[in-house]
Amino acid sequence: MNDRLPGTGGFETPEQFVPPAAPDNRWETYMTMNRSWGWVPTDTEWKSGRELVHTLAETAGRGGNLLLNVSPTGDGSLPAQQVERLELLAGWMDRNGSAIRGTTAGLESWQFYGPSTRDGDTLFLHLLSRPYDSVSVRGLPIRRIRSVSDLTTGTPLAHRSRAAILDELLLADPPGELTIDVPANLVDDLATVIAVEIEPT
Repeated sequence: MNDRLPGTGGFETPEQFVPPAAPDNRWETYMTMNRSWGWVPTDTEWKSGRELVHTLAETAGRGGNLLLNVSPTGDGSLPAQQVERLELLAGWMDRNGSAIRGTTAGLESWQFYGPSTRDGDTLFLHLLSRPYDSVSVRGLPIRRIRSVSDLTTGTPLAHRSRAAILDELLLADPPGELTIDVPANLVDDLATVIAVEIEPT
C-alpha cells in the first residue's frame, strides 16, 4: 500500500521528481512523460528520452523504483511521442539493464559525481554529464579493483589509482581514488555506464 492516505502505506511516492536524498523508507517515483497523467493532446511539453534515462538512473542510484506513466488515446493506442520514448528507454535497457535491474543504491554523493548502483561486488557508474575524457571515484579499496569496463561493449578501460602515502604504506586495504579513462567512441548519447568489479574481502 502506498502513502497517499495520511499515516498509511509501506512506501513513499514522490511525484514528478527524484528526491535529492533517498527517503528513509522504501520509495517509488511517479513520473509522466509530459505534464499530464491522462491523454491531453494539447500537452506537448515532452520530457526528452535522455531526461527519462537520467531519471531512471538517478532513481535507481538512490535505491528507488521508477513508475513511468503512459496515457492511451481514446482508441487505446499510445501516442507516437510516448512510443518513441519507450523504445529509446528499452534500447538503453537492452544495453545497460544489469546496472538497473536487481541493484541497490551505490556510492555516497561525495564519492562520485553522478548516480551509481551496485550488484554484489560490481559497482555501476552512470555517467550523465558531458564532456568527459575521464571520471574519478573516491573512497574505493584500490588494491581490490578486479576490472573496469564499459558495460555495453565489455571493453576494458584504462584506469589508475592513488591513495594517501601513509595509507598506501601502512594499510593492507587502503581506500583511495580511482580514475578511469573514457574513450570518445564508447560514449553513449543517453548515458554511459561503467562497471567496476571489486574483489570481496
